[in-house]
Amino acid sequence: MNYFYCIILLGILFLSSCESSNSSNDCTPQQIPVKSLETEYGCINTKYQLASLAPPNEGFIIIRNQADFEVQTDQIDCRPQIDFETYDLVIGKRQLTSGNQSIQYQYMDDCTEKTLTVTFVQDATTFAPEIIFHALIPKLEPTEQIIVETVVE
Repeated sequence: MNYFYCIILLGILFLSSCESSNSSNDCTPQQIPVKSLETEYGCINTKYQLASLAPPNEGFIIIRNQADFEVQTDQIDCRPQIDFETYDLVIGKRQLTSGNQSIQYQYMDDCTEKTLTVTFVQDATTFAPEIIFHALIPKLEPTEQIIVETVVE
């Protein structure tokens, strides 16, 4: 009888060790493609037109549904029907000290957190705009958050 219990105990230990080793290997850090209102919906020059969507101070918000998007976009030209089953819209604001040439995005999932890095490529003009940035990212879980880092080059 003791032999039988030993076999069952070893079996349980073996199965539990397999489960824990598999769960730690389920995620591989990866860069995730970022889409935009320009590429997906044909909006033009959004870095100056989405001010009504951006937070009042530098920072960002996540818009997770069409109703919230529409409430906040009544004063802009481009108001597409966004596929919020596939995407969430991250939108933010950054005050710059010189002119902006372009904005580049990198979205990383390192298995413990998701980070959107927004890089503002600047030029030598003295016009110092407040730039609105945005990214359509893969749909997050309802309470999931991301980190947004901004870089000025």
